[in-house]
Amino acid sequence: MPNIDFGNPGNVDMALETLLAHESCTPRQRPARKARDGGSVDIARAIEGEIIPRLVLARRTAGHGGDGPGALVLNEGHVEQLARLLVAHDEGVPFAYVRELMDEGAPLGAVYRDLLAPTARRLGEMWSEDRCSFFEVTVGLCALHQVLHSLSREASPGDVSETCESKRILLVPAPGEQHTFGLMMVGDAFRRAGWDVRFEAPETVSDLARVVRQEFYAMLGLSVGCDTPLKTVSRAILAAKRSSANRGLGVLVGGALINTQPELVARLGADASAKDGPGAVAQAENVVKLLSAMA
Repeated sequence: MPNIDFGNPGNVDMALETLLAHESCTPRQRPARKARDGGSVDIARAIEGEIIPRLVLARRTAGHGGDGPGALVLNEGHVEQLARLLVAHDEGVPFAYVRELMDEGAPLGAVYRDLLAPTARRLGEMWSEDRCSFFEVTVGLCALHQVLHSLSREASPGDVSETCESKRILLVPAPGEQHTFGLMMVGDAFRRAGWDVRFEAPETVSDLARVVRQEFYAMLGLSVGCDTPLKTVSRAILAAKRSSANRGLGVLVGGALINTQPELVARLGADASAKDGPGAVAQAENVVKLLSAMA
């Protein structure tokens, strides 16, 4: 799969054009695609390992309470309808459908938990069952991302241009990794807490070093995938700290591997870790305070 930063909404059209060029035949023409097509495997991993867990966690980062009396109960019919809209229409139609459900009484937390997460899973099932192509699933995921972006924009504080440098964070996947969807969810939590959030997808350790050298960041948030070589992550953290415009750059790491092996935080040279968006914000603020006191 080409290295496309879906965390940047402006790249969606370019992403679709690039992916179209890579999808020259249907899944039925490629029965061994799961073993041979790295792009399709990446999509499956993104759905199962990134999108669904982060969407479920988003209920806690959304800042909305429980479902309450009189709330619209979302069901499989809503999931099927949204999945169809995602693969068949531009992002405006699925978002309008989600907004309609919210206007009818579906709380934002339930939308994340009971609609968007199951829909992401359904897109993965549609691909596995050969009901749609790799390109169609990618179209659906891009449209789903746009829905999330629009919802988070409504829930986020407006202008962060006056945010001080001590609340500026750069969020990146490990160099060479392509899964940025989870980082978007973490970024939403930081925005709601008043942080200035930037996203990048560096191809190499040198690329990451260049980015942190060009602008001041109080924190670097690094997502570590299960297949990411730990040596690469360690080199990336060391290079970022050495090259950063902020000589006291704090580094926060997260991801499934870190969650299961928290001892890796110190081994990699990071300052802290977190399992979800609110935890990441709390840890980042603690690290910034500690590093400021030590300066």
